[in-house]
Amino acid sequence: MSITLEDIAMIIGLSIEGRALTGKVRSDGWRQRVATLVGVEPEPWTDETRKDPKPSGVLFSWIQRHFCRCPKDASPVVVERFARAYL
Repeated sequence: MSITLEDIAMIIGLSIEGRALTGKVRSDGWRQRVATLVGVEPEPWTDETRKDPKPSGVLFSWIQRHFCRCPKDASPVVVERFARAYL
């Protein structure tokens, strides 16, 4: 079984027909946007010997570290944050 484009369209309510919807992507303030969506702000890159691998996004290892398992007694807000991180 596999998820299809039609499945996504049904889940998120976006049309999959017609012209593509795109916009400008701005990287400034992305850490704060992540914090707003999932409740945890990614820490700034501090390794001076290596280049930041994701200057405007989080690594999958960061998502795993913070959102590996949703607590059983989590509030609806926390469950929503875990769902956003999962998506």
